[in-house]
Formats: sequence, structure tokens, C-alpha cells
Amino acid sequence: MNLNKKNIVLSIYGDNILECERMFGLIKQGLSKILIEKKDFSHIYSPLVKIETNTEILIVQFYPDYKSKTRWHKEGLLNILVKNGAKLTEAPDVILTKKIDGNKEAIILAIEFSSALPAGNQAWQRSGRALSFSEVQIPYLYITDIGLEELDSERQSKAVRSSNPLVPLSYIKNTQRSTSFTLTVLNPSQLLATDKSIQKFIVEREVINLINCLIHDEDTTVQVDELILKIAAYLNSYEKIPGQVNFEKWINTKDDEIENLIKSLKLPKYNKKIATKTPIKDEMRTLIKDIIPDTALSVYNNIPICFVPSNNKSSLAQKLKSRCYPNIDQKVFDWLDSKKPAVICFVNGFKPRGDDARPDRGLVPFARMLFGFDIDLLAIVFGQAPQFMETLFKNDPVKLAEKNGLWKSILYYSSLTIADSCHWSLKDTEISNFNLNENNQKTLNIIEINKPHRIPIKFNENDIDTAIHLTLSYSSSVFESLCNPPGGDWSGISLIDKSCAEHRWMSLPRVSKDAKRPDHIFQIREKDKNYLLIIESKENLSGLIKDQDELGKGLIKYLDDLVKYPASAIKNSGSKWERNNLNTIFDQTFDEIFSVAAFMAKNETLLEDAKKSLKVNFLIGFDTTKHLLLSKAVDKKGKLLSAILKSIGIELTEL
Repeated sequence: MNLNKKNIVLSIYGDNILECERMFGLIKQGLSKILIEKKDFSHIYSPLVKIETNTEILIVQFYPDYKSKTRWHKEGLLNILVKNGAKLTEAPDVILTKKIDGNKEAIILAIEFSSALPAGNQAWQRSGRALSFSEVQIPYLYITDIGLEELDSERQSKAVRSSNPLVPLSYIKNTQRSTSFTLTVLNPSQLLATDKSIQKFIVEREVINLINCLIHDEDTTVQVDELILKIAAYLNSYEKIPGQVNFEKWINTKDDEIENLIKSLKLPKYNKKIATKTPIKDEMRTLIKDIIPDTALSVYNNIPICFVPSNNKSSLAQKLKSRCYPNIDQKVFDWLDSKKPAVICFVNGFKPRGDDARPDRGLVPFARMLFGFDIDLLAIVFGQAPQFMETLFKNDPVKLAEKNGLWKSILYYSSLTIADSCHWSLKDTEISNFNLNENNQKTLNIIEINKPHRIPIKFNENDIDTAIHLTLSYSSSVFESLCNPPGGDWSGISLIDKSCAEHRWMSLPRVSKDAKRPDHIFQIREKDKNYLLIIESKENLSGLIKDQDELGKGLIKYLDDLVKYPASAIKNSGSKWERNNLNTIFDQTFDEIFSVAAFMAKNETLLEDAKKSLKVNFLIGFDTTKHLLLSKAVDKKGKLLSAILKSIGIELTEL
């Protein structure tokens, strides 16, 4: 190792191996000319890469699936963040750290990658983690695709869906009042032609330069300003803006002037829609449908956030008391009757079974990012919160917040919460809780953690998915069509046709009858023949047995059903993605299609048990003792697959 070169040691904590690799790709693009790159796959579940340039040596360690409490750190990385002042245990896709001294490393960046359709409450799903990281002074980027389409039941384009513009605006506003940045990064989807009008707000080098500055302890002001300008350009591209909303003016408005801005926008009265089938108490229906529309303004197309000007607060308080909750706690009434403007968030975040809709965890944090912490924020919770939560809300809201992420985001980020579920029977004096924030948590300028060993404390499904991905995808004879480990986003499947064009299906269909959506798909080319390898992985054999009686047939049927429809986009060799406007059907035949089941194998006998239980061609097991991949052919097709893998240089330990 050249002692004259600067040594930088980084760790990428990813939701899964794909997020680690994506982060590594961004880091790599920011480096000067690379002289040497060595990949160390000796730990097939936690790879390490060494890069040498003219001026430095970079050592980058991947830690896939960092969220589990006993995965890489004994107490869990997210719990370490909470101890240092973070309110939520919301996990971004990537946390990047840099070695600072001995075995200590500092968190320098968090990133969320999203290829999900930004429809409805999905738009603000990740606001909670963004705000939580901002409060502990960790830079945060939300990298999202734009130009995504919603498909109908026949997989025809229904509409191009764009994120609510207040979401990227909220990231800018939060950055303005923070010591670190939280910013949206816009990537064009593979359906979007990047003409001059699009290039104005598409980010290319800015993020790469920003990451490079963080790694090298350089000032990021220029890069942050560039990103804000790109986001502002995106906001200006929106059409059919309600009232007289001016995003440039909003960006330049200080928090203490927000009421005057909102009043100047000529916004309509708020009118929240509540579906007829939605279970709701009469008091809540009266409050939401009758009282609030008389006192509040819609900040944007009746999303579940509205603004109550200061001169309307008293009317809101009086009507709530006279028509809904006559015996409401006096402190609550006095708070509502204050002469300060307020923001109201409406949370109908519980499904019929009582589990919460995860996107709603970001609603109150989204409002805080947009309007700041100096304004009053009222969260109104209605709908189907389970009955067992009633007692906790009344007697121990702190415990309720610790048990449920939605309640935590509500109770810790709202000034006041009024909750009255259709399953509850609380008295008027029991339906409210004020903010639960504790000010005794210490927030450090730098959060240090211990660098863990390359062997995880506990193996899980992520390890076998990582091992499969690294073992197969790095072969020149293999094209990876799909890799969807736990935490993946099902963002698409690609297949190569006989003319070497790549077809990509986005917004993947739900599973049809007798079909099983796979976790991995690989195309293999060997001696002018084409093969398709379809894999379903689970942590345990029992999960595979329970999942599908005809597993192999189900995996193959999913692909058969998919290719009957034209792909969303096509990329010819050496060219850019183009929308499949001609509805070209995928044209490629395979000499053989193999079905595979993969799972954690604590001993070799489990593969023999699987051979008897699972109707597939081939088995892959991750040996948790020897830390390697085992394989076993189930039938003649499985033996053929084994021979094919050997011929292209992929060696599995065959049983």
C-alpha cells in the first residue's frame, strides 16, 4: 500500500446489497482516474472493495441489511441514532460512514432511493426519516424517479403521476432552517425523454460532487445551492397550480411570515373527502366536514393538511366545543383559542385489521418540514385505530409511541393530538395529548459508531440473496433481470431479446392465480444457447413449503404472464431508454427455463428435505456454518443447470 497516498475507509450500510452497490456507484463516479479496483468476495454476504487513484486509496465495506437490532451492531444502528437525538427509528436505504479514529466511524450521509409511483400518501412516506436525520444533523438525500406511469388492469398507461410539489418544497424549507441539508434529487424514469425542458431540473453531477465533498470533508454550499435551484425549476414546471401559489416566493418566505404568504395566495376553503365506507364517529365527521371547512384553507388540492389563520382559531375552538366535544380539557380549549395560526393534519392511518398504513407515518413530519416548528400543529386521528391502543393513548402515550411508528411520528411532531377512533369510547377529557418531546436527549455534531466485523451477528434472508446476487451477476455470461432482496422495491424486470435489446417492465403486476412473483431472475447465455433461471428465496425452508404447493410452476407462470404484455421501455445496445410507444412484444425463446428455491441451510440434510418437499428443478442453500452456497439438483433439468453453471465458471458446493 502506497504510504504517500491518503487512505479513506468508508462503510455503506444498506437496506440490501443493491442499495449498497448503488451508493458505491455514486462514490466511484466522483473519484479521479481509477488505477486499481479490487473486489473482495471472501465474505460473500459482506463484500469489500479497494480502489486506488493517483492521490488516494479508498476502502469501502458493504453491510447489507443494517436495520435489524442484532444484525451488525448489538443494539442496532437505528437505536444508536435514537440515543443521539433522533426521534424516529425510520430507516433510509443507505447510511454512509467514514472512519475517523481507530475503530470509530462517523455518519456523514443518509440516502433514500425510490422508484415507487409517487401517488397519494406515497409522496410523503419518507418525510419522517428525512426530518429525524435532519434533527441529528446528518445530511439526507431523497433520490426519486419522475415520469412514472400508473397502469390500469390491462397494463395500459393510465396516467403519468407526479409527486405533490409541496413535498420537494418541504425539503428545501427544512434545509433552510437546518444545520445540515435534506434535499430531493430528481432522476428521469426510463419512460421520460430528457429534452431541454426536462434537463433544467434533472440532477446529474450535482449529487456525485456533493457526495465527493462529504467524503473529503469539503464545503458543500455550492452543491446544495445547485440542487435547490434544480428543485425550484421543477416546481416551476407544474401546471394547474391552485390559487396564486408561487413556489419561488414560498421558498424565499421566512417561517414567521408564512401566515401572510398563505393569506395572499387566495386559496380555497379546505374540504377533505371522506369515503362513505370509512368508519368514523359523528363528532369527527362534524369536525372534519362542517367545522374545519369554515375556518381553514387548503394548502394544495385538499391533501390531508390545511392552514388555519390566526383570526379563525377562536371560531374553530368554540365550534369544536359546542358541536363536538363540550367537555374537552380546558388546556386543549385554551390552546385552540390562541391567537396563533395553526396547521392541521388529518390521519386516517389504520387499516381494518388495525395495522397502520406506513406512508401516513410521514404526514406530520412532512407538515413540520414544510411549515417549521414554530407554528402550532394539530393532528386529528380518526378511523379504525384498534381498541387496545385506546388505553395506551389515555394512560401512557409514551409507551404507545414506542410500540407503533405511526403514533410516534404523530405524538412527537404535533403540538397537540386529538384522537377519537370509531373503535374507542374515550371521554371528552381523554381524547387529547400534547407534544411528547423530551429535551434531555443530547444531539452531537458528529455521531460516532463502532465499525462492526464483516460477519453479521445474525444471518438472515438478506445473506442468501446477497450471495446469489454476487455469485451469479458478476459472470460475463449472466444478465441479471431481477434482484429483489428484502427491502427491495419491485421497481422492474428486464429481459434481453434476440436482437440484444433490453425490455423493461415497470410497475410490476400483482400476482395472478397460480403464479408466484420471484426474487431473482437471471438470463444465462452459454454456447449460443439462452437459459432463464428463476429463483424464489426465503429465510427458512418452512416458508417455501408454506408459500406455494407448485412453486416451480408458479414462478415460471409469472414470467409467462408478464411477457404477454409489452414492456414499458426498451433500450437497444449502446443507446438510451425509449418509451415502448409501439407496444413491441418481447421476442426471445429460451432453450430451457429453470425454477430454483433458495433458503438458509443450517445443515446439509435440509436440502434433502427440500428435495422431497418442493416442486422445483434446483435448490440453493446458504450454509450458515461454512458461509458458502450449497446446491442440489432435484431432477434432470436441475442436473443440466448444474452443468451449465460449471461451464460458465460458477462453482457452487454440490451435494
